[in-house]
Amino acid sequence: PPPAGPNAAATPLTTVSGPWRVSFTPVQGAPFSREFRQLADLTSSPDAAVAAFSGQVIYRTSFDSPPEGTGAELTLDLGQVHGTAEVRLNGRPLGRRWWGERRFALAGVLITGRNELEVVVGTALFNYVRSLRDNPMARAWTEKAEPGEPSGLLGPVQILATTSPRP
Repeated sequence: PPPAGPNAAATPLTTVSGPWRVSFTPVQGAPFSREFRQLADLTSSPDAAVAAFSGQVIYRTSFDSPPEGTGAELTLDLGQVHGTAEVRLNGRPLGRRWWGERRFALAGVLITGRNELEVVVGTALFNYVRSLRDNPMARAWTEKAEPGEPSGLLGPVQILATTSPRP
């Protein structure tokens, strides 16, 4: 089921802070991996391969479930995402979001103890095209774009307790 409606109150229970094991599958070139201590815009990376990245990024981390609560509905909120997002928790799919809030219901998937989270982000091609310095068409298309377009999972990733307002 989808998370509670727009009039629901959401209270953060915990922040999923990493570290994050990050796998990159670029539109051109060989896949590579990095470890991030915290989430950030990929274009802000000092690593040129990450800063110019376009393709599929898989973020993985594990976290402990929040303490048993008030019986509220628990949701995973990815925070800020630049790209499409597909989420799996403990190997089970939670869904995909292309726009808007990136929130996912956790009922029946979140387990007591350690949980494994995987977030797959599909990025736009813009930053890769911007990196093609020897391509006149790419340069013309991106010449006024400094810095690049924000990209990736920026977060904060949080577990929220969501309660619907009383009638």
